[in-house]
Amino acid sequence: MLKQAWVTRDTINAIVTDAGFAGDIDLLSIDLDGVDYWVWDALDCVRSRVVVIEFQAGLGPDVSLTVPYSDSFQWVKGTQYAGASLAAMIKLGKRKGYRFVGTNLYGFNAFFVRDDLAVEALPEADPREAFFHAAPAHAASGMDDLLALDWVEV
Repeated sequence: MLKQAWVTRDTINAIVTDAGFAGDIDLLSIDLDGVDYWVWDALDCVRSRVVVIEFQAGLGPDVSLTVPYSDSFQWVKGTQYAGASLAAMIKLGKRKGYRFVGTNLYGFNAFFVRDDLAVEALPEADPREAFFHAAPAHAASGMDDLLALDWVEV
């Protein structure tokens, strides 16, 4: 099913259930170029086995920051002011019962697996290893300018 909707933390559960999903699902992918952290935090109508979520590599592996929540947040093309840091996503994942197992090669999508699944096959990963490739390393090299923007510590 394809459904077009403006996603907010107040509408995410209705959007998902109206599309026919509830309870356990296999894969959840969140890539909103903005309030991804807040939407995942609010989502509770499904419990995915695997979560793929975009993160802001420009913030590096250590700080736990996200953009402030706004129903109307829109990423400004050409900037890195959107989303949340990998550390923020890992904290949120842990709180929701997931462990961080790695990122894609270019370091902008984080993968999480539910804590009760495949622990030996997919152990928790070191977030610093997500920044070995030139793309996320380069993004993080501009961190000082990025940190000067309006972020929320989580």
